[in-house]
Amino acid sequence: MAAGYPRGLTRRDKVRRMTGTPDAADAADAADPADAADTPNLTYEWDPPPLAEVVALFRGFPAPWWVSGGYALELAVGHRYRDHGDIDISVLRRDHQAVRAYLAAWDCHAADPPGHLRPWAIPEALPTHVHDI
Repeated sequence: MAAGYPRGLTRRDKVRRMTGTPDAADAADAADPADAADTPNLTYEWDPPPLAEVVALFRGFPAPWWVSGGYALELAVGHRYRDHGDIDISVLRRDHQAVRAYLAAWDCHAADPPGHLRPWAIPEALPTHVHDI
């Protein structure tokens, strides 16, 4: 799960960022026109809060959780080595609905492979193939 504040990145911009080429967004739409037609062009950009803010938020969560991803590596080695575009927090799958309830005031989305970001409603149990929110 990545923590952040949405701010202004479109689906096409996301494809451009992932591939490094502006034509890739058009190619992605051409490869799956149904996806292009059915997926609203939501505008999001990730602006992560400070790590301390995310840790403070999860201190009250009543199940196991931990910092993972790039920040976890930095915490393990004891120094920062790069900027981060997100903050990864992991929980056990059995606790994913508890996380959603805990973050009830948040606008949560699930990354439903292959590459679909969709709203995650309370109390939806996510399918086993969905790992990121």
